[in-house]
This record gives sequence, structure tokens and C-alpha cells, in this order.
Amino acid sequence: MDNIGLFPHPHKFEFLNGFFRIRESTVLILNETLIYKKWLMDLQKHIGNEIGILVQVGTKPVVDGNLVMLEAKEISSESKEAYELEINEHSIVLKGQEEGIYYGLKTLRQLITRYKNKLPAMKMKDEPAFPNRGWMIDISRGRVPKMEYLMEIVDIASDFKINMLQLYIEHTFMFDFTSEINLGKDGLKAEDILILDHYCKEHMIQLVPCIATFGHLYEILKSDSYKHLCEYENFPNEPYNWMKRQLHHTLDCTNPGSLEFIKKVLHHFVPLFRSPLVNICGDETFDIGKGKNKDLAKQVGATKLYIDFIKSIMEIIEGMGKKVMFFGDMIIEHPEYLQELPKDIVCMNWNYEPDVTEDATSAFSKALVKQYVCPGTLGWNRALNDYEGAFLNITRLIRYGQKYKADGVLITEWGDFGNINLLSTSLPGFILGAAMAWNPSKEDSLTLEEYNNEIISFLGFDGMEHLNPLPLLAEISNNMHITWEHLMKWYFHVSFGEVSYGSTHESIEDSEYTFYKETMAKLDILIEELEGCQSKVYSKLDISRKRDFNEAVHMAKLVRLWQHVGYMIKAFYFDRDNNNLDDEKLRRKADNLAAQLEKWQIKYEELWRGRNRESELYRIREVMTGLCHYLRDPKIINP
Repeated sequence: MDNIGLFPHPHKFEFLNGFFRIRESTVLILNETLIYKKWLMDLQKHIGNEIGILVQVGTKPVVDGNLVMLEAKEISSESKEAYELEINEHSIVLKGQEEGIYYGLKTLRQLITRYKNKLPAMKMKDEPAFPNRGWMIDISRGRVPKMEYLMEIVDIASDFKINMLQLYIEHTFMFDFTSEINLGKDGLKAEDILILDHYCKEHMIQLVPCIATFGHLYEILKSDSYKHLCEYENFPNEPYNWMKRQLHHTLDCTNPGSLEFIKKVLHHFVPLFRSPLVNICGDETFDIGKGKNKDLAKQVGATKLYIDFIKSIMEIIEGMGKKVMFFGDMIIEHPEYLQELPKDIVCMNWNYEPDVTEDATSAFSKALVKQYVCPGTLGWNRALNDYEGAFLNITRLIRYGQKYKADGVLITEWGDFGNINLLSTSLPGFILGAAMAWNPSKEDSLTLEEYNNEIISFLGFDGMEHLNPLPLLAEISNNMHITWEHLMKWYFHVSFGEVSYGSTHESIEDSEYTFYKETMAKLDILIEELEGCQSKVYSKLDISRKRDFNEAVHMAKLVRLWQHVGYMIKAFYFDRDNNNLDDEKLRRKADNLAAQLEKWQIKYEELWRGRNRESELYRIREVMTGLCHYLRDPKIINP
């Protein structure tokens, strides 16, 4: 027995001789600390669910009973999250401080799930490599999860020893002074934050306020109420589109009203959270110095404008008794400016490339600022995540974080162009990140195949690894030649003349028809295999994992449909001079494809509404409807 079967892997453990057998006479011994009562009741329920035995909870052992004991005490570790676990034939003893006891119980639950009522004897000493281990979820670009789903995510995060959660917000909080922006967004209310914050606390998770305060304020700056705060003069008069929403969204940093607005936002938002931290974001302020402040930027430089405004925001946070987190992409090119910022800030070092280098991590370390490394799940702009790319990005960036002694890890999930990707498809990346943030030395040695098997066993497939759907999903994703971003760029170009996100020629026009056909044939085979896998394991999964699988299969089908759409756009739009518009057989195929897309969208909306608020689902529908309209009548658009 060389694999203990835990995820995250413990730092130190050794198997001993013998086994501890869970039986009806087993007693879960209550500690004098009241908070452990609920934890032991949860463990009692878990044992019942896994092996059908109702063990006892008490204050002392019964005759001939065996024990599960929690000892709240300091152990030989600097981390309050460390724990020691010893299992022998007669007892299970878990030692640590409150946080350590909590995470030790998570480990014990996994052991029971794997070994059932016959736990191998062992000694374990475990603690996290990073003190801060978080997940960030984008709830601003179209999709706002329902409260019950957010709580489910908290449950999963806690199981994998995550201790921080951030919900990325631009305009999806219902401030009473932003009624114009609130309409149609289904944002969170104050009571939602309070409820979720309390739920997170019960699960040893810090809910950190995360809100855009400089860039990424498109919806706010498009409004009549706040358009005067935009860096661009004519920006508010332009038609809405996703390209502009991604690229143009920056406050006028020299307008006193901008800082007053952000101050008002922060004073209404931050007090709802227990956390001592506030993430003010501050990333991708692309427009700074390109509009109203163009002349000033020429004199002092755009970076100086950025630093002066971000410092003012930081002063507001400090005045509230909180510490600042912010994304470091706008300052990394001029790290000397970091010396002007408060000493206790946390810089969020993000990079989502599979071949990410250690340059930025090294630079922040040399500047002597605290940093979190922030890899990504790589699901945005796609129907399915780039699983292979995410594996490389997460493992490499966390490894750099360990090398340069980063203070934390934050795994990010974004939703560019409407958040068409469903959150469940990002769970494998989230879980890998959680495991590596706890113990990167072990996870670094895993291959992608081993990682897939580790992950899937904890997503309801324990004992069914031979039916692992992750390699199939990864291969389907690898054949996603046409993505949501490609279709968005083409659609907004032909509909509104929008070219700010670049050309679609490389992706759609320049690919050969034979390449499209070969790709679509591969996807037909892969999706058939995925559906076969689903039919074999579906009845064995719990309700949440069934939902996950349904969502993954449905998104895989969209990958195939997108390739067909790309083929038709090439034929009808880019190669229209070849008389393709009059090819009746091709037109019938296009009609059929439009019907398939519409049926897919109907099912997608059901899946969306199952776990998410209505929010901006209509924006995805608008693009899908536009694509179907074109497929049925390709003559409506002229190049």
C-alpha cells in the first residue's frame, strides 16, 4: 500500500501495522470546546452515509468501545492549520488547534470514504505549504450563481482545505444608489453577503470582498448616472457590445467625482464582510491616459496616473481598518513604483499562460511586497476548459510561488463574453489548485493522467477511475478550433463593424474545409464515448455530480456545434464568391444546424437556471439567435 488516497496529499505519513475498525460501539468523544460538537455530528453522519453504521457520540468511552478523540492543543508547527493524526487498532486521535482539528477531520472523512470501516493504522503530520489558499469566481460577466449553489461551492472548497473565497464584482451588487445599473443584472444584496459570510466562517473560509474600483466598470460608466466619470468622452454614446465591455471601462482618475464614487461604493460594501482584507482589483486599466487625461499622461506618464489614483483608493481602505489586495499587472512593468505603496499590501500576481515563466513572481519578490500567485482554470471564452493548459499553468505558477515564498494562492475563474462556460467545468482546476496550495511538493510529481484520476475519485467516481471522463473532456477541448471568442469577434464585426478584438481570418477563414471535417468527425467519436461513459456511471453519482456531468456533456456538444458554425461562416461569408450561397444542399445543412443550436440553447437555459440567477443570460441568447438567423439567411450580411 503506497498511495494513501488523499487529496490534498499529507506532508508526512507512514503506515503502521493493523487496522482500526469502525463499529457500532465506536464512540466519537466530545471535546470540552463546544464548536467541535457540530463537527463530530457531521462526522457521525458521514460515517452513516458511507458505511451504514450509526456510531455513538459521547463524553467517555463505553466498555469495549473504540474511540475517535479530538485534542485541542498546540503541536510542533508554526501553522495554526497543522494537525497530527494517529490511527491504531483501538483509537483515532486527532490533535491540533481549532483550524487544524477542522482540516484533520476533513482528512479523516476522506479516509473513511476510501477505506470504509477498516482504516489502516498510520501516523500523519500535516500542514499547508501556503497559509492563504483561495478560489475566485467571476459573478460579473453575465452569470450570478444562486445562493444555494454558492454554498455548495463553499462545501467543496472546504473539503479540499481552501480557506479563502472571493466573488469578483463589477456591478453585480445591488447598491441603493445604482438602480439604473441594477436592472436586469440579478446582483447580490447585502443580506446575501451576510448569509454567505457566516456560512463561509462555519467552514473555516474567509470571504474576502473583491470589487472593481478603477478598471472593468463598463456597465457603470455606460449609465447616464455615471457616464461623466469615464476616461473617454464619447464612450457612453456607443452601442453596447462585448468587445467594448472587455476593453473600455476605466474611470477618469483626475475627476474628483471618481474617487468619491469609489469611496461611497467601498463604505457600503466592505463592512458586510468579516475579512480584514479587501481586494480592490485595479487590473487592466487599458484606457488610462488615452482620453480626457491624454495630455497629462504625456507629461507624467500613464503609470504615474495609475499609482496616484490607486494610492488614494488604498488610503480609503486603510481608513476603514482593512488591508489592501490588488492585481499587479499594471505595475509589474514599473516595479519601482511599488515603493510608493503601503508596505502591508498584497499584490495579486496573475498569469494564465500554460508556459508561464517565473519573471513576475521573482520581480515582486525582489520588490519585497507580499504576493499571491493567481493561476486560472482557463474556462473563459470556451465551452469547456483548456484542461491541459490549466494543469500546466496551475502547477508552474504555484511552484514559482513556493520558490519565492508567496503568501498565498488564488485560483481564478473568469467569464469573458457572457460567462457561457458553466462553473462546474472549472472544478477540476479549482481542486488541483487547492491540492497544490496545500502540498505542492507532491502534486508537482503528478502527470496529467494521474491528476485526472486523483481528481475524479473525489468527484464521485471513487472505484470507477476506468470510466474517468476528464481525458475525454480534455481531448474534446483540444479539438475546439472555433471558440466563443472567435464567434463573438465575427458576430460583432459583421453586426456592428467592431474590430477592436482583432480579425477572425486566422481562426475561421484560413482553416481548410478538410480540417473542419476531420475535426468534426473526431468530435463525433469523442462525444459518443463521453455519453457512453455517462450512461455507465450516472446512476452511481449523487445529485450534484449528476448535474456536473449533465453540464459537461452539454457543453461538449456545443464544442461540436461551434465547429459546424465555423465551417458555414467560412463557406457563406469568406468564400461566398464560390456560389456557396446558392448551394441548396449546403443551405439545408445550415438550416438544420440553426435548429440544433436553438435546441441546444433551450437545454442550456434550463441548466443555467438550475444553479444560477437569470442575470444576463439574455445576452448569450441574443448572439445565439443572431448566429441562427444568419445560418438560415446568409445573404443578409455582406462582407
